[in-house]
Amino acid sequence: MQIAWAFIEQADLSNVRLITFTFNNAPPGWLKDAREQISKALQRWKELRLGKRAWKRWEREFWRELDASGLDEEQKALQVRLFEEMRRGLESYWARGESPKVRDLTRGFYTWEVAWNSREQTWHPHIHMVVEIPFPIPQILLTAMWRHCTRDAGRIVDIRLVPSDGIRKAIRYVGKYLTKPWLLPQDERLLQEALFAFKGIKKISAWRLEAIPKEERVCPKCGRKDCRARVVHPRVKFEERITPQVLYKMMWDDYRVRGWADVDGVPVEIEVFWDHATNTLSWRYVDPV
Repeated sequence: MQIAWAFIEQADLSNVRLITFTFNNAPPGWLKDAREQISKALQRWKELRLGKRAWKRWEREFWRELDASGLDEEQKALQVRLFEEMRRGLESYWARGESPKVRDLTRGFYTWEVAWNSREQTWHPHIHMVVEIPFPIPQILLTAMWRHCTRDAGRIVDIRLVPSDGIRKAIRYVGKYLTKPWLLPQDERLLQEALFAFKGIKKISAWRLEAIPKEERVCPKCGRKDCRARVVHPRVKFEERITPQVLYKMMWDDYRVRGWADVDGVPVEIEVFWDHATNTLSWRYVDPV
């Protein structure tokens, strides 16, 4: 996941939020339409302006949403405090005469998930997002923004600040939906609808993240680009099998596997690791010369 590592390198990890954007459940036959509406709403959310003039509108929406939220006094006080902190964070932009968009203030990535609600017999499409926001944003205000962008058809079911030591855990949580099987019905007609609705659609998307440049690598022992030992072939032996579980540890926990490569008939000890710059397995000599 090059996107995930680009986010770790480029984002301010002290201001990362985990957000779940949801949409009204869609009846059978309307999943593609719901997916398109969510995509358009997400683009509208990124284009929302947070200038001084626009803020007056969002301030009214915030207090209206807060009054109707049903939160207790302690929770309301927390939402108000976060709202004031967000306003203070925007004042530096207003002082320079700027009217920033949400897109200009944030960076992140998101993945799609679709579930089938067997009780209501409806589709439940939603988005899991990891996003850097330079200041706190109350769930009440974010909900008002999302409802505006979805024409009152969406809501925010979860938003939380990710601690600096929990960034990888948050990325794992969002990234798992790339491989996690969707909870789909066993009806062939509905399965075809789900496949058609997401045909050609990326399950993961990002914005304001620059691609990590690929470095040209050479063999650390001989200095050649075409060293035969760089190729994993039958003459390479490992101390343990590289199973999917081991590969997962290599990708996320910097786990390394020792082995031996046959270089011109001489066994040389190597270690295999996950290269985040190229998003592939790579290796190096244990004792480079």
